[in-house]
Amino acid sequence: AVSGTPCCDLLNFASFLEACEDALTDIASHCDGITAIVGVPLQHEGAAISAAAVIQDRQVIKYAGKRTVTSRDEMWYISPYMGCEHLKVGDTKVGVLLSYDIKHDCKYGDYADLVIAINSGPYERGMIARRYDFYKEFAYTKGKPVVFVNHLGGQTGIVYDGSSGVYNREGKAIAFLKSFEEDFRIVETDSTDVVETPMRSKTRNVYEAIKLGIRDFFDKTGFSKACIGLSGGIDSAVVLAMAVEALGAERVRVLLMPSQYSSAHSVGDAVEMAEGLGVEYDVIPISPAFET
Repeated sequence: AVSGTPCCDLLNFASFLEACEDALTDIASHCDGITAIVGVPLQHEGAAISAAAVIQDRQVIKYAGKRTVTSRDEMWYISPYMGCEHLKVGDTKVGVLLSYDIKHDCKYGDYADLVIAINSGPYERGMIARRYDFYKEFAYTKGKPVVFVNHLGGQTGIVYDGSSGVYNREGKAIAFLKSFEEDFRIVETDSTDVVETPMRSKTRNVYEAIKLGIRDFFDKTGFSKACIGLSGGIDSAVVLAMAVEALGAERVRVLLMPSQYSSAHSVGDAVEMAEGLGVEYDVIPISPAFET
């Protein structure tokens, strides 16, 4: 994907869409001997569409454009397009779709030997399991292998979990990529080597999603360090533990600000935690400021 998502107001600027197309042309110039599918926003009839560009032999040969635009947030910026596109890769007939088109756009029909769905599906509790169930049923009922590739990363208030995968024509999983981490895999789509569906607790997934969101927020905005007020209570303790795991101890600094209401026990707990995690900390009593 060239631009990532959500682009929001950027899609109203022709200069941004032109920059995306320039990047797509650059990517295409390196695609020798392979077919590549690249997500990209495009200008079409004075509006922006969400597209999957199909590249072969250094040329963009066609676009699949998102047809199902139902999200109120998207409708402000994205216009519907034609939906599924077909191509041949060697002797394999491939249908390419975007996002929710796979649930509504049936034009892949009987033509495709293989369906590729690219998606930017945000994480929410229980979503990974529901996504796996959908594609498993899709591959089984259509009798076609399906490759689904999902966006990854934290972007402002949204986290995309990755969790891409491949099912064969019998609806059996033959590959899963990591959740909440970048991953790369070469997959034989006609494989009969079945893999187990990853099972991880929903609470653990929530934890990994928050951690990814923290890390990407800091890295993408250029903030080098987090400063956290540590009280000795459970709330700030959890925040500190997650910040250290997401960013590393060297990128976290802690302030302890005891007042006349703070017990020695709470201050001691906070100091013990800061030292245990190896983070820099300062104790700045605020009783004088309170009295003033």
